[in-house]
Amino acid sequence: MRTRKATLKTPVLVLMFLLTASLLVVGCGGDDTTTTTAPVGTDTTTAGTTETTAGGGDSGPIKVGVILPLTGPAAAPAASVKNGLELEIEAINAAGGIGGRQIELVIEDDGSVVDKAVAAATKLIQQDNVTAILGPFPPYELPATRQMTEEAQIPQIIYQPPSLQQVSDTYLWSFTNQQGVRYNGSAAAQMMKEAGYKKVVLVHDTIPTFVESVQMTAEFGRQAGIEMIVAPDTWDDGETDLTPVLTKIAAFIQNANPDAVYIGCNVPSFPVVVKTLRSLGVSQPVIGAPSVGHPATFSQGPEAVEGVEFASVLLVNAGQGPSDYEGTAVAVEFDKRYTEKYGQPADFFSGFGYDTAHILEAGLKGGGDDKAKIRDALESITDLQLANGKYTYTPEDHLGVHDGYFQWKIEGGKYVLVKQLDPEPAQ
Repeated sequence: MRTRKATLKTPVLVLMFLLTASLLVVGCGGDDTTTTTAPVGTDTTTAGTTETTAGGGDSGPIKVGVILPLTGPAAAPAASVKNGLELEIEAINAAGGIGGRQIELVIEDDGSVVDKAVAAATKLIQQDNVTAILGPFPPYELPATRQMTEEAQIPQIIYQPPSLQQVSDTYLWSFTNQQGVRYNGSAAAQMMKEAGYKKVVLVHDTIPTFVESVQMTAEFGRQAGIEMIVAPDTWDDGETDLTPVLTKIAAFIQNANPDAVYIGCNVPSFPVVVKTLRSLGVSQPVIGAPSVGHPATFSQGPEAVEGVEFASVLLVNAGQGPSDYEGTAVAVEFDKRYTEKYGQPADFFSGFGYDTAHILEAGLKGGGDDKAKIRDALESITDLQLANGKYTYTPEDHLGVHDGYFQWKIEGGKYVLVKQLDPEPAQ
C-alpha cells in the first residue's frame, strides 16, 4: 500500500505562475466562466442557483470546476470533451444526481495557455470553492495545476496523460482517464511490426504528449527489430505556416527512404502535415496518433488523409465494435445520444468527457462533499467499463485505464475498423 506522501518537485516557474494567478483571478477569471446545472445545454449562458453555499454543504448543488481551452489552438478537440462531459452530467442530473443533489459545472476557459489555466484553478479553488476540478486539457498545463490541487487537497480528474516524469512522481489527488504515452507507443509499434515494416521515420510537433509518444513508439519499435528514425525538425502547435519545416522533413524522409512514416501532432495540424508531405513527394504509408479519430482530421478533405492508419479507442466508429467486446454496448449507447444531441458522431475526445463524468459520479457517490472521501472512492473504482476503456484505480495507480485500443484505417472518408489491439499495458 502506498504511503500517502506526495513526492513533488515545484519549479520556480510554477511558483511564479501561482503568484501571478492570485493577482489575476479577479481581473480575468470571471470573464471566461460558465456555470451550468441540469438541464445542461451547449450554449454559454449562466444558470447559477441562489441556494449554493460556500462549501456546498449537504444540500443544493455540488459545484465542480472545469478547466478547458474553449479558445486557442486546443479549442477544436476540447469542444468535443466539453460536449461529452455536459451530455453525461445532464443525464446524471436527470436521473436524480448524487443523492438527490444536482452537479453544477463551473467552466473556465484557459485559452490554451498555462497562466490562464493557473488563474482558472486559483479562482475555482479560492473563490468558487468547488468540490473537484476536471481538467485541464493541454498536457503542458498539467504540472502547474496538479501541483495546485495537491496543495489544496482537492480531487482532480484530467483528460490527458501526464508526462513520463509525472507518472513516476506520486500524486495523491489527481486521476487521469487516458491510456498514456507508453500505451500509445506500444500500440503503434504493434501495428508497425504486424505490417512488416523494417524502417520507420517518426515526426512530431512540440506538444509533450506527442514528443513522448514518439519516444515510446521508437523504443517499442526498436525492441521489435524495426529501425526507428526520429526526424530532427519539429514545429510548435499553432504555427500558421508549416511549409518551411515540412519541406525539411520531407527531404529527411526521402533521404531515409523508410517503409512508413509516423506523425504525432495535434489533430488540427495533422491533415495539413499529411497533405503537405504528400505534395512534397512523400508517398509512404502514414501512421497517426490516437487523436486522428476526430472530425478535424478531415478538414483538408477526405482525400488528404486517405489510407492513414492509427491506434485509438472504439468511439472512433462505435458501430463497428466487436460484439464480444464489453465496451461496445457502452460506446454505441453514448454515440447514439451524442449524435442526437450534437448532430455528429462521438469521437476520440468526446469519450474523455463521457468517462470523466462517470468517474466523477463514482467519486461523488462515495464521498459527497468530503474531498478525502471522494479521493478514496476514486481509488476504489474497479473494472468500471466506460467509453474509452475499463478503469481500475488504486492508491498506487491513478492512471486507471490499461486497455481499449483498436486499429483503424481511413478509407473513402470513413474510419474502418481493422482489428482490436493488445499492446503492452500502460505505464
